[in-house]
Amino acid sequence: MKVAVDTYGCTRNKSDEELIIAQIRNHERYEESSIEKAGIVILNTCGVKNKTQSKMINRLKKYREQGKKVLVAGCLPKISPNLLKDQEAAMTSPNTIEKIPKALEELEKGQIPIYTENKVKEKDRENKLKKPRETRKGITGIVPIAEGCLGNCTYCGVKKARGNLYSYPAKDVVHQVKKLLENGKKQIYITSQDTGCYGKDKEENTDLPALVQRITNIDKEFKLRIGMMNPEHFKKPGKRQRLIEAVKNPKVYDFLHLPIQSGSDKVLKDMNRRYTVQEFKEITEHLGKEIKNLNLATDIIVGYPTEKEKHFQETINLVKQVEPDVTNISRFHPRPGTEAQKLDPYKSEILKDRSIRLTEITQKISKKKNKLYIGEEKEILITEESQEGYTGRTNNYKKVKISKPLQNIENTGKNLEVKITGSSTRGLKARPIE
Repeated sequence: MKVAVDTYGCTRNKSDEELIIAQIRNHERYEESSIEKAGIVILNTCGVKNKTQSKMINRLKKYREQGKKVLVAGCLPKISPNLLKDQEAAMTSPNTIEKIPKALEELEKGQIPIYTENKVKEKDRENKLKKPRETRKGITGIVPIAEGCLGNCTYCGVKKARGNLYSYPAKDVVHQVKKLLENGKKQIYITSQDTGCYGKDKEENTDLPALVQRITNIDKEFKLRIGMMNPEHFKKPGKRQRLIEAVKNPKVYDFLHLPIQSGSDKVLKDMNRRYTVQEFKEITEHLGKEIKNLNLATDIIVGYPTEKEKHFQETINLVKQVEPDVTNISRFHPRPGTEAQKLDPYKSEILKDRSIRLTEITQKISKKKNKLYIGEEKEILITEESQEGYTGRTNNYKKVKISKPLQNIENTGKNLEVKITGSSTRGLKARPIE
């Protein structure tokens, strides 16, 4: 039986895809294939937003209309189980990936298997780095460093899917990075729901900066991207400085993803975000002074039910002050089982209006900051190639596109000196320096 995997969502979900594919390839009955040829599709879902959830349901219906059987995996079965039960969907969850072969067998027989309950005690949770996985193609390797988080944000449904923080041992993370580098990877993403809280559930003296230092001590040439981290973990100057020193290592991209979510202290408190606007400003100012050309990404939710127009204006003011390179904007939609679901949401017209207004501002900022790179000479890591040309990353993770065919490199994974010739909201354009 041919089985395909269709994955959506964050880098953490893409890491779980590697575990799912290993389950297929290690089973004598199943063969991994393209979606077009597959009799069964494992839909590895994201459920962080209502819009994404709708997309997942439409995908489920589409595959069924094509005569395929569908197993829904990923976060959605834990976030919106009742919705999927209404669709009579077969389900597994992030913590029951090992049940996938059994679920596939039952699905073949016309049954609707549901394996979403993880009855393992918190202290006995499994280290996914110990499980078989199939590495993704290309030069990028993904290494999860933890599962779950320490937060309880009122709007977030992912906590239901991923649970409380469970940090993987540092030695296992380093071992996995070494394996990927030995297999030719040149770019490593370390990922979790919140990399900033790594190690806080362990008695051993370890945290994110210490982990990054251990990884960068590996005697190989590569670039490391640190995944999203919440600002609350770096409110104290001493903790920030340790993070800064870790990022300053030449092997680490000068890139950090710190979601602010709102520029209003009132709304942040309502969201149960554990920092203030002033603390966020202090963090980003400190990082910006210490890390030259820091590429700062952030996330903002517009239209949280307690966000008045004056609070939204505070968000606009904060964005104009901080000027993030990248701002990911989401319109609030209540997720099942969250505290925010109990609140009265705004009408879609208000959500749309605020999203458009903020998007216009953030795009102008991104465009202005990227324009500053025109004329500069940079060394980039070639990460992808296509018929249109090549894509690479600068030392601060700015995306660079080269449309001209390259004569002096044969494949991805190599460094190249380029001159920046153009820019847009999303990245840079360049030509090789001959």
